[in-house]
Amino acid sequence: YPLCALWNLSGMVLSATFVPCFVECIVIAVMSNLVLGFPWTVGFMLGFVLAAVSPAVIIPCLVSLSSRGYGVEKGIPTLVIAASSADDVVAISGFGIFLGLTFFQDASMVQLMMH
Repeated sequence: YPLCALWNLSGMVLSATFVPCFVECIVIAVMSNLVLGFPWTVGFMLGFVLAAVSPAVIIPCLVSLSSRGYGVEKGIPTLVIAASSADDVVAISGFGIFLGLTFFQDASMVQLMMH
């Protein structure tokens, strides 16, 4: 049953993965640049680190609510768990790319993505 719900909600999983991660990252990068004076690449690294932490806050609350039956019929727990897992992958990848951009300026984009 959760696999069927995941398949039916695959478009929502993709949007719930990328949009929150990138919005969190951009806001944190802008604020860290303006308030703390960090370089943009370091601000984006900080943004991706903090974006990777947000599922750790959401999942325990979701498990508690789903054990009470909230949202189970519509597949909301499956959607959020799948999006959180993919969100971590995006955040870790983004952090790695900006880490490479920060410390390896002469590397090509392919080398940074393989790093």
